[in-house]
Formats: sequence, C-alpha cells, structure tokens
Amino acid sequence: MEVLSKYSFLPIVGPNARLLVLGTLPGEVSLELQQYYGHARNQFWPIMAEICGEKLPSAYADRVDMVRRSKVALWDVLHSAERNGTALDSAIKNECANDLASFFRQYPMIRTVAFNGNNANKFFKRHVQKKQDLPANLVLLPALPSTSPAFARAPAAKAAKWQEILAATL
Repeated sequence: MEVLSKYSFLPIVGPNARLLVLGTLPGEVSLELQQYYGHARNQFWPIMAEICGEKLPSAYADRVDMVRRSKVALWDVLHSAERNGTALDSAIKNECANDLASFFRQYPMIRTVAFNGNNANKFFKRHVQKKQDLPANLVLLPALPSTSPAFARAPAAKAAKWQEILAATL
C-alpha cells in the first residue's frame, strides 16, 4: 500500500476565540471533503452542538459558525505526516508540527488547549511543547476521548466527558 503525505487544514478561528481544540491530522474522508471531522460517524460536531446548546447544523459552514460563536478554534497538531490510506493515527510517520507558537502570538486571547484524543496530546508534547516557544500561561486540558469512529466508546460517554472537561472553559 502506498504511503502518502497528508496535510492539515488552515485553522478555524474567530476574533473572540478563547479555546483551541487540537486534533492530530485530518482523516481520509475529511481530506476528501475538505472539512474538519468530515466522517459521518465522527462525533465531534454532535458533541460540540450539545456543548454549545445548539441544534446540530447540517451544513458545514453553519457548523463552523457555531464553533466560532462559541469562542472555539479548531486546528491540528500536525501540519503534515505520512499515513497510508485509512490507517489510524498510530500509523503516522515523519510528522511535522504546525507552528502553534506563532498561532498563539496571533491569537493572544486563546490560552486554553483541549486535545481531541490521546494521539493529539502525544504529538503536541513531542513536537510542540518541547520545541516551540509557547505562552507561559497556557492551560493544557486533559486529553478528551477521541471523537473518531475508530475509538470504540459510546457517543454519550464521549459527550459526557467532553462536557465535563470543557464546561468551565466555554
């Protein structure tokens, strides 16, 4: 199977963002659709709608507006990496991190970071926290349960944990 380089999207961020949710790297379906969390079974958007107290918008642009209104920014830890097809994040190789230090300088009101899954947290610690000049007052929340359909956990349990950890932030 051919291993190809994958690239992250530009961040979604509004001028009032206070919280950055970091994923690892877009999956195949997301890359095809050019949408964060584009896989139909990914629980990210339903969980965020619940946390935001809104009905889940069907259109992607409306979902993006929902997180912006909620002062949430989205991005990925990794700018690029090699991953074959639909392989899991654990199969990522030759990864290169996004420049989060510059991101935080550009958006100084964002001081809290949440991780969509353990792999996002792991890559952040390895490639960002140890190598980039981050703000001293940055708050790193515990890794949230991955919203990926590959992470076998009941959607209600995922949503409850996200709500618990993000409740004080939003």
